[in-house]
Amino acid sequence: MIDREFVEQKLKLIKADLEELRREKPPHWEVFLEDSRTRHVTEHLLEHIVNRAIDINSHLLVESGKAPPDTYEDSFLKLAEFGVLTAKFAGEVAKSAGLRNRLIHEYDGIRYDVLYDAISDAVREYPQYIEAITKFIATHK
Repeated sequence: MIDREFVEQKLKLIKADLEELRREKPPHWEVFLEDSRTRHVTEHLLEHIVNRAIDINSHLLVESGKAPPDTYEDSFLKLAEFGVLTAKFAGEVAKSAGLRNRLIHEYDGIRYDVLYDAISDAVREYPQYIEAITKFIATHK
């Protein structure tokens, strides 16, 4: 059974993180590159946003009787198979799981240009994610 309270709380936290991410993004790449504090905060916010979405994805799948995702990226793609997200959008937002892995595990170091671009991606994509999840839980009790 889907725990609406759990999902809604995670969505609320994602929204708050998105607002902070919008405030933290410097207007220019050069400023971002020079400001280690902003880079650190950005990394932290992006990790939290993606982790919370993965938690939601896994919860929705498992509690709806679907197999758990094999990977974090797969958690988004399986939501498309389940009809929660469109296939195109799921493919786009699933890329954030790869970024999350690179940030947490520091694979090949952190490329700040990728991190800077990820801010815009998250601010554009995650409100759509929130809308889709909200719609889904409203229709599945």
